[in-house]
Amino acid sequence: MEIIMIFQGVHKAMESEQIVKNHGYQARLIPIPGAISAGCGLGLKADESLMEALVATFQSEELEPLKAYRIHEDTDTHKKNYELIKEWREA
Repeated sequence: MEIIMIFQGVHKAMESEQIVKNHGYQARLIPIPGAISAGCGLGLKADESLMEALVATFQSEELEPLKAYRIHEDTDTHKKNYELIKEWREA
């Protein structure tokens, strides 16, 4: 499954992408879906299996995400739903 990590502001989201690239992780910035009302409009999309490693890397770089959502996609309709799975602090 994939996740979207939300940060406080565009600058922090862009910083997260640079940190990810510098550490060799696979993730990318995407527009935050309308179903999620949080953050700055950009989120970092990554495989859920990377979440703990990404959070540890961000913390070592003094960057803290706000929230993480798990992306669920209905196999019949292809509609995506978003489940809040972690909240570090309020947006």
